[in-house]
Amino acid sequence: MLVIASRRRKLLYSLAGLLVLYFLIAFPLAFRNRAIHIDEAWIGEQAYTFQKDGTVTNNLFADYPPLDGAIVIYHKLPVWLGGLFIELFGWGLYPLRAISALAGLSLLLVLYFALSHSYGRRVGFIGVLLLLWVPQFWEAMRIFRPEILLTLFGFVSYLFARLAAEKNRLFPAALAGIAAGFAGLAHPLGMIFAAAGFLALLLQRKITSALLLAILALFTFAPYISGIVTDRELFLRQLADNGIMTSKLQFHWWTPFLNLLNEHKRIFRNGDVIGISLLFLLAVAIFRPMRNLPGRFYWQYLLIAFLLLAIAPFPKITRYYLPLIPFLVIGVSLTVASIRGDDAAIAGLWRKVYFSCLALFIAYGFFALGKAASVDRHAPRELESSRILAEKMTPGAVVIGRFDLVFDYIDDYRIYCWWGTEQRLAGNFHPETVEHYADSMGAQYLVITKYNLEQMNLNSQALRERFRRYRPVLLLPERERYLYERNVALSSEDGAERQSEQGNND
Repeated sequence: MLVIASRRRKLLYSLAGLLVLYFLIAFPLAFRNRAIHIDEAWIGEQAYTFQKDGTVTNNLFADYPPLDGAIVIYHKLPVWLGGLFIELFGWGLYPLRAISALAGLSLLLVLYFALSHSYGRRVGFIGVLLLLWVPQFWEAMRIFRPEILLTLFGFVSYLFARLAAEKNRLFPAALAGIAAGFAGLAHPLGMIFAAAGFLALLLQRKITSALLLAILALFTFAPYISGIVTDRELFLRQLADNGIMTSKLQFHWWTPFLNLLNEHKRIFRNGDVIGISLLFLLAVAIFRPMRNLPGRFYWQYLLIAFLLLAIAPFPKITRYYLPLIPFLVIGVSLTVASIRGDDAAIAGLWRKVYFSCLALFIAYGFFALGKAASVDRHAPRELESSRILAEKMTPGAVVIGRFDLVFDYIDDYRIYCWWGTEQRLAGNFHPETVEHYADSMGAQYLVITKYNLEQMNLNSQALRERFRRYRPVLLLPERERYLYERNVALSSEDGAERQSEQGNND
């Protein structure tokens, strides 16, 4: 029996090692391939202007007030780090994404050492292996957005808050507050860690530690809302009345209750998070060892953080679930490590069910990462498409087009995202109105995509027939890109006609 157990243990260790090796090979490819997200463009542009001019602006939204000038409220930490990485490595998509990748690797190290210190290296290794196969985790590592940063600092804040509760010391509480403030600087949602730490310490009757944590968290977070001092009216408009986020941030007295009732839509939204959610809930429902091992502070903190996340006025999408995933991993890793043999048939049955779910969880993450690494090769194609289009455009021109054109042509053109055009022409997005608006904005080029064609209810041939002010320069249907240039003669004639009509009216 001992020989069989030893062989089984070696087999499991070998399998775990192969999974880690697979991740190390596949993730860099997935990192390179991920489709460019609009948030990477506009947050990246903010970092670029911050590094270049010392002020934050978004030319992508230059035709879309109140985002057409200085930006006074923005995700401070990603922008600051983005500016630093641009200074060190130059402007581009991948230097910005490297921030998220490094934050994810840091989270893995923090999780490993935290679990190893408290429960042994075996649990630490299991925890890292589990986190690696949560698709939402490595998805956040390959996109330049704030969620992985707020998760890293939020989890660090939890660890220091737990240490403050266990050791009854103020210094860890201070570090917990500073870390929670940094989570908030990454994204306001990160302040749930400040509230969770404060309330959990109060429940532990560590009143001084709780107050110190809260004060330092608010102090560290303060730069995020500094715009309210410099330009209060603009700050409020950009925060909740900018036409983009308003619908997502509507808040009524019943909203928290409704959000809480709908939280299942997030924790079971898709395969990126269903696996870890199911493993955690099964562990809570079935296995007593897991319920006892993490300790009371863990459960109090997690429950508070969950409730705050659930009632927050943010969409029920999986990226806002990421801050809780390291906590779920703790519970699942302790369950996996602590399940032992049992004579009870029901216990044996549940062990088989649980490890079957665990196997499916790893298999799904394995194939999802493989697909991201080898099949969905979007970003290189998108960057290449931008290069092909840029070769046909005159430097210095105004361009209305896809956001990814800012990589790597932010200094070569004045690029307006289609977003402003869509908002200005809401309900009236037709070829005639689109080209009239573009002409009025001085746009020399339009980079039209399949999405734009669908908005106008046209195909590429019909678009060519309907456009008058703009003529086709380069058509790339296989890349879903269509480059149109302003017809100077027609635009001049229209301008002369408008001046003549104005003169007659005068």
